[in-house]
Amino acid sequence: TEKLVQGGFTAISTTFLENYSALTISSPEAILIVHLMSFKWDKRHPFPSLTTLANRMGISTTAVRSHARSLEKKGFLHRLQRQGSTNEFDLTPLFTSLEALVKN
Repeated sequence: TEKLVQGGFTAISTTFLENYSALTISSPEAILIVHLMSFKWDKRHPFPSLTTLANRMGISTTAVRSHARSLEKKGFLHRLQRQGSTNEFDLTPLFTSLEALVKN
């Protein structure tokens, strides 16, 4: 509806939606990625706070941190620490993995 469009929207690749489970990304991890993508407005890495992500997802900051750590261990995310600020979340490894799926 027009009212919902006014609130904004986030473009999510259908390739991601159809293949995240094949990449061993859990549903909570996928939702974290969707929320991170909602902060990706340009070529820079998104940098929302863990608190913001936790509030949006309805989970604790500890749970967000755990999901991010798991995505890092699986090789889909890099967290880049910024001095005195929130981390940047580099999703390039995820995008690379998804592009490899499309090529096959």
